[in-house]
Amino acid sequence: DRARSREIARDRARESPWSAEARHGAASRGRARRAVQSAAQALGASLHVVTSTEFNPYLVYTPSEQKMDKQAFLAYVSPVHYNTFDMAHG
Repeated sequence: DRARSREIARDRARESPWSAEARHGAASRGRARRAVQSAAQALGASLHVVTSTEFNPYLVYTPSEQKMDKQAFLAYVSPVHYNTFDMAHG
């Protein structure tokens, strides 16, 4: 009904991005993982992801066919932020 719809809209307007992530988190993480795996596949290169999550601090996505020797490194800050980072050459 109309009153319930307004109540839901009002509650969601007060939510933080973190509470929205809790509600939709598993689905969005699954889409993100598929996107990273698809990128690895399209590039033909391994993608390494260092995460801020305790249960999976390091992930590697490998293509079925390695087309190049280069690798890419990403940082994932939970719940929804991916960033690139450069490895220091020493």
